[in-house]
Amino acid sequence: MARPGGTPENLMPPWSSTNQPKGKNGRKPSSVKKYIKDNNLHYDDVAQMAKYILPLNQEQLTDLIKDPKVPFIIRLFAKSVVEDMKKGNLSNIMTLLDRAVGKPKERQELSGPEGGPIITKDERTLMIAQLLEKRNATD
Repeated sequence: MARPGGTPENLMPPWSSTNQPKGKNGRKPSSVKKYIKDNNLHYDDVAQMAKYILPLNQEQLTDLIKDPKVPFIIRLFAKSVVEDMKKGNLSNIMTLLDRAVGKPKERQELSGPEGGPIITKDERTLMIAQLLEKRNATD
């Protein structure tokens, strides 16, 4: 309920289009993803980089980051992996594994109600007709 003597500005919802907090909100976009998109890198290119970076230890990754002769994208990948190691986070490493090895196949099972077989509309109509016939025969 509105307060007496309130102004229209006071009556706006806290996050209306004219009442947004200043500055950037949300997560910062990944510099690696941005580089890949901006430079039109192919999936195979990313997979090759991932295969190159994954077997390296932290010291080798740090040396790779500091080497100006190494392509920028490989240094970005290495930096993201080192930062994840420090945070104890696996998100970038998991992404690299997905690109290098491929995501595991997800198994899905389909079944009818209560785990029974899947039946078509025609089969269901036939079953209902048969059950009604049985019920009528016993009445």
